[in-house]
Amino acid sequence: MKSHSLSFTRDYNVTVKVFALLLLISASWKPAIGMSDKERNTLQEALIHSYRPDERVEILMQLSDEFLASAPEEALAYTNEALLLSSENKFYEAEVKALTNKAEIYQIKSDLSNSIELAMQAKELAQKHHFKAQYARAILIISNCYRQLNEYKKSSELGFEALEIYEKLEDKKGICDALAAIGIFYHEQRQNEKASDYFSQSLELALEINYARGISRGYHNLAVIYATYNDFENSIGYTKKAVVINMQSGLKQWLGINYNNIAEDYLDLEQFDSAFHYIEKAIEVNREINNLFNLANSYGTLARFYRITKDDAQFIEATRTAMEIGYQNNFKDVILNGSNNLQQYYFESGQTDSAYKYKSLQYMYRDSLFAENSLTRMSQLELMHKLEREEQAQKIRQQRKDFSLILIIILLLAVIVVASLLVVRFRMKARYARLEEQKLKDELEFKNKELAANVMSLLKKNEMLADITERLSKLEKETDNKENRALIHKIAFDIENITQENIWEEFELRFKNVYSEFYEKLLKRYPDLSPNEQRLCAFLRLNLTTKEISNISGQSQRAIEMARFRLRKKLGIESQDINLVTFISKI
Repeated sequence: MKSHSLSFTRDYNVTVKVFALLLLISASWKPAIGMSDKERNTLQEALIHSYRPDERVEILMQLSDEFLASAPEEALAYTNEALLLSSENKFYEAEVKALTNKAEIYQIKSDLSNSIELAMQAKELAQKHHFKAQYARAILIISNCYRQLNEYKKSSELGFEALEIYEKLEDKKGICDALAAIGIFYHEQRQNEKASDYFSQSLELALEINYARGISRGYHNLAVIYATYNDFENSIGYTKKAVVINMQSGLKQWLGINYNNIAEDYLDLEQFDSAFHYIEKAIEVNREINNLFNLANSYGTLARFYRITKDDAQFIEATRTAMEIGYQNNFKDVILNGSNNLQQYYFESGQTDSAYKYKSLQYMYRDSLFAENSLTRMSQLELMHKLEREEQAQKIRQQRKDFSLILIIILLLAVIVVASLLVVRFRMKARYARLEEQKLKDELEFKNKELAANVMSLLKKNEMLADITERLSKLEKETDNKENRALIHKIAFDIENITQENIWEEFELRFKNVYSEFYEKLLKRYPDLSPNEQRLCAFLRLNLTTKEISNISGQSQRAIEMARFRLRKKLGIESQDINLVTFISKI
């Protein structure tokens, strides 16, 4: 994209020398060199036969890029269609590119209000979807608009921000564009050394990546710098290099400016043949593309040529031609310069009436331009006020988004913390429950072991008492004394009865201590069980054998087997496949 035209004037008595700095901001898919007519026709043909939205958007954007600098109105038509399709189909990246292209077109048309508004939209959308390169391009356009509004602080901040983003992305084309924009900023601040440094860096990088438009821009802008130092040889050399690139790119409007600037430089070097040659080329190109403002400037340069070479008639004719174009198109700057040059000529030649006539015209257009400039500045101030309000509103919107995001993050963290605490608490409770369960198991196992030990102790005690009773019985048979025999019999009987009762009480006490709910569950399911059957169930719950039960209870093994048989019936166990001990252990 070309920058807003800037005038750098020196009093040559007859004309004003005009230079313009170039700022072509390239889209990511923009071609380095302009397309041929055949390539354009191929793309336009492809657009006619394309029905897929994504394909149409890509073709439309290529055409928009191609005509962006050379035919803004045509580029705008393609851009609007691409923007509509992108928005309808949620092609967010293409939508951002279309918005930035449209912003550039309005910038070319000097409609800064619409340009900034579109660039702001592109910036917000790019920021939302994290399109960093497109974000940088949007703020570079905004920076250029601020520069044209003489808001250099904001312009420089955005320019350097764009440069930093492009450097992080290692986007060399973007870096080229940002360096050029910063260079223009410094040039307008009359810091030409810094401007030259940034232009040189931009050109060097453009040459490295063969970025044709960046190369053309770099040559052109350095030529402007050399011209401000009156180094016309270098100015001509760099401008001619820009001419080669602009011819390849088909940027004829810049060719017109190039040719005119070369002609001005040759006039300063008093190389009149070369100057006249390039004036003719400038007029030819500007007439071909119907760029009337540049055409008027080229006639102004021709007038200067004739003034220096003392051809008064041709000087007057060229100046009046420039002014006529100015009258027809309301180019007040052109009319003012022409009237100033004719007033000086007629005054020096002693034609006071004509000099007075053009002096009056000069005052009239100077006053008119002053009034227009005042209105323009008021419009600029109004736009700046609007932009500041929009910027403030955008900051508030962003702050609200940031606050909402922070609030959501805090809530999520709170949920995570609460969930973590609940999980920890649940795990602690589960662990505590496992520990309690294990503790109960350990206690039960200990009681089982203790009960088993007690049962074994009872068995041994019972065996010992049974042995004593048996020996007393033998002693009773061997004793002749009836009284002694009766006494021994009584002792044996008492030992046997007391032992059985004590053993059972001790066993039942320890069993209930381990299996406290066993009898309750047993009687709840089988309420008709007798005390002896309940005891047998207790023995079986401990997995005691028939012999061990016999030793403890003092009953014969056969009696125990019969008792087991009757117990199976009472418990309703009919199948022989069901183990009695296993059945009871599940109660």
